[in-house]
Amino acid sequence: MKKTIMFSALLALAGHGYCAEGDVKTFPAKDIKGISATTEVGPVTVAGAPGDIKVEVFGNLPDTCVLTMGVRDGRLLLKAESSKTLKVKGAFGFGGKWVDCAAGFKISAPSGVNLEAKSGTGKIGVSGITGTVSVKSGTGAVALSALAGKVEVDSGTGEIFGELCAKQLTVKGGSVKVALKGLCGPVEIGTGTGSVALDWLKAPASGTARIKTGTADITVTFPAGAAVGATLKSGTGSIKNEFAGDGPFQLQAKSGTGDISVLKAK
Repeated sequence: MKKTIMFSALLALAGHGYCAEGDVKTFPAKDIKGISATTEVGPVTVAGAPGDIKVEVFGNLPDTCVLTMGVRDGRLLLKAESSKTLKVKGAFGFGGKWVDCAAGFKISAPSGVNLEAKSGTGKIGVSGITGTVSVKSGTGAVALSALAGKVEVDSGTGEIFGELCAKQLTVKGGSVKVALKGLCGPVEIGTGTGSVALDWLKAPASGTARIKTGTADITVTFPAGAAVGATLKSGTGSIKNEFAGDGPFQLQAKSGTGDISVLKAK
């Protein structure tokens, strides 16, 4: 297969030269405060590491695949997209588009960088980042590990999983299964049909966890000695709470038809 990559003016002006599949490009970390990585189908993997920022392009690179790689206003912009999209007329007259650029990015960067990662159907994985992290996924899985800053995740369908002690965690999803452990801060979770399972490493001294699902179960686990106040409501599901009384950290959980369980860690 021919693997020619067309470059945007942003890369050409940046003067970073040609990049083929498997090549690694290096960008001086001192010039970059944030990273924005976007793909249509390919995965995005970001790991915190000392030194300069390194970017590897991999995956399916047909001659219609356009890569954008360059720095603008202190932000590294990475984008993999099709030069052409084919509009497809689906059932009942609904339209859509077909894309053929499955290129992805594998990135290593200093842990304090701010990150924005987006993919249509590719998996997104982020680990070892202490800056602000924003993830948006259409249908791909989202894996989170060792994140310490403000974290926001928006996903249509798929699974969001991992272990993190984020300063603030916000998750919005449609048909999304959420399974996260190692938590130590406030959270705000909202899903349509996906279940939510959260495990706190320790209950914060203050703050609130707000969790809401449409039709799925909610399971929350705290250390046995945690002081937690809970307000729980389910339309038709059962409610179980192993913590009596009140506490400085508040849990508010609501489900339309799912069960809600607040448990002590074993």
